[in-house]
Amino acid sequence: MKAVLLDKPGPPSSLRIGKISIPRPGVDEALVRVCATSLNPVDYKVAAHGYEEWRYPHVLGVDVAGVIETIGEGLVSWNRGDQVFYHTTWRKNGSYAEFNVAPAHTFARIPEGISFVEAATLPCAALTAYCALYRRLHVREGDIVLVHAAAGGVGGFAVQLAKAAKAFVIGTCSASNAKYVRDLGADEVINYRSEDVFQRAKTIAGDRGIDAIIDNIGPSNGVDNLSLLGPEGGLACIAGIPDLSVVPIFLIASQIHDIGLGGVLASPAFRRRQEDLGRMATELMTLVEAGKIKPTVAEQITLEAIPKALERLAEGHVRGKIVARVQS
Repeated sequence: MKAVLLDKPGPPSSLRIGKISIPRPGVDEALVRVCATSLNPVDYKVAAHGYEEWRYPHVLGVDVAGVIETIGEGLVSWNRGDQVFYHTTWRKNGSYAEFNVAPAHTFARIPEGISFVEAATLPCAALTAYCALYRRLHVREGDIVLVHAAAGGVGGFAVQLAKAAKAFVIGTCSASNAKYVRDLGADEVINYRSEDVFQRAKTIAGDRGIDAIIDNIGPSNGVDNLSLLGPEGGLACIAGIPDLSVVPIFLIASQIHDIGLGGVLASPAFRRRQEDLGRMATELMTLVEAGKIKPTVAEQITLEAIPKALERLAEGHVRGKIVARVQS
């Protein structure tokens, strides 16, 4: 099968197009014909350092939308020809290929009327936002939610999901993305290049503080987010948590979550949480069907164009999701 291959740890420019054998599904797994996959920062981040258990050449990619080709031993809940989407793991060969093997209990069905391209935007970015807001921070009507990097993949879905919960949403982005973020549903937009994000957020929230923060920036934000939280507010860190040792003990009563769905697939011991990936994906797709959130397809490319597109993604200014059409 054709695939985007990584021969050793390195940048996106080191990726090449080549051919490897089609994998075979094991017990409770399925072989899926990949119709579309989307790009995520985790792809180039893990490529830079590699992983000790990889066998090179390695295939990157964690977002799959496609059709079940072959059923593994013991699998009775799915059939050949079913259209599915799911979050796979970067620890094994991934979605930048014509076929992928994964545990079928992580699958969710693609309903009629939703394209493979649209479904491919959801697994990593939308599921991460969904897990952060609905599973960890339990956002509800009337909450104030701050989304850093609101024009990105996770950020764009976080804005929409927070609005679907009837929260008041503040998004940070550049001036060129302000209209885009407002169109996604943000009530207030902060230009991180020309404004003091934290001071402006404090002014907007007032004395009550912010109930939930989605930080897609990373540890560079330090612990400034914590100063914005109201009583029992929560912070979900998508790109790494800050150094919490500098926070005086008992100063705040808040929740801090490090969200990384790829870790759920690291071991069979986490079967219950792996199954929850499938449940969350199904719940997420219900919101898509109801029109409460929409896939954020920024660009459609070919499998061969993935290396160059990853280079652009690594620069940090891509709006929405880049999706590769792999097979028809």
